[in-house]
Amino acid sequence: MIQKAKHEKKDLHVIWLDLANAYGSIPHQLISYAMEFFHMPSCIKSLVASYFKDLQMCFALQDFTTGWQQR
Repeated sequence: MIQKAKHEKKDLHVIWLDLANAYGSIPHQLISYAMEFFHMPSCIKSLVASYFKDLQMCFALQDFTTGWQQR
């Protein structure tokens, strides 16, 4: 895709494919700052914030499952 955009002199749009893992390992304020810095539309910023609001997870192994964890 990078080569095609370069060859055709077109814009290239990048999407965070693994946003859930990135959001867990990168401070939330940094992601918010980056979205502000790059002038992301408010609807996208709201979408990202609501996606991670009240996020819960648990880990399941073959013979053990943790309780639900809050972010």
